[in-house]
Amino acid sequence: MALTRRLPMFPLESMLFPGEALPLHVFEQRYRQMTRECLAGDRMFGVVLIERGREVGGGDVRVDVGTTAIIREAVELPDGRFALICECTDRLRVVEWLPDDPYPQ
Repeated sequence: MALTRRLPMFPLESMLFPGEALPLHVFEQRYRQMTRECLAGDRMFGVVLIERGREVGGGDVRVDVGTTAIIREAVELPDGRFALICECTDRLRVVEWLPDDPYPQ
C-alpha cells in the first residue's frame, strides 16, 4: 500500500539507497529552517538526485525517486549551521513538487 504525505526534501548531486549513512553539512538558510522543523517533529525528510543544476541556490531539476532519511545525530554550530548524521531508510517517489517556499517539499 502506498502512503502519500508532504515531506521536506533535500535534493543532492548524488544518489542514495536505503541503509546508507548520509552525513550532511547544512549551511543554506532554507535548509537550516528545514532541519529545525525536522528535529522538532519526526526527524524525517526526503533525498532525491538533482538531474540538472546545482545543490546550492535552487533552480535545479530533480528526479522523482529517492529515499526517506532520518536524522540520527544533529549538532547546531554557533553560527546556525548544522552537522547531521542521517540514515536513509526507504525508497520514495515524488507525486508532486510543491513550491520551494521556504524549502523543497
